[in-house]
Amino acid sequence: MIAAAGSPGAASADAVYVYFERRDVDRTDQLSDRVNVDFAVDGTAIGVEFLDVSLGIELDRVPHREDVARLLDERHFRVFA
Repeated sequence: MIAAAGSPGAASADAVYVYFERRDVDRTDQLSDRVNVDFAVDGTAIGVEFLDVSLGIELDRVPHREDVARLLDERHFRVFA
C-alpha cells in the first residue's frame, strides 16, 4: 500500500506524508532539511515526510522513489526526481 496525506496549496501545512505501510515508527532518518523517512523496528521504511512542498519535492535517496513520484504527480505536487 502506498498513500499520501496532504495536498498542494493546503492552507494549514506545507507538508505531505507518504505512507508505505501503516506501522509504528521506531526511528526517523533525516535525509535533508525537508525530507524525513520513518522506519519500523525491523528496519523497513514505512513512510516519508516532505516539508515545504510548495518549493517542490526532491526525491533523492527516497525509498520507493518511482512509486512516490507517480503518486505525488497524480496529486499535482511539483516533483524533482
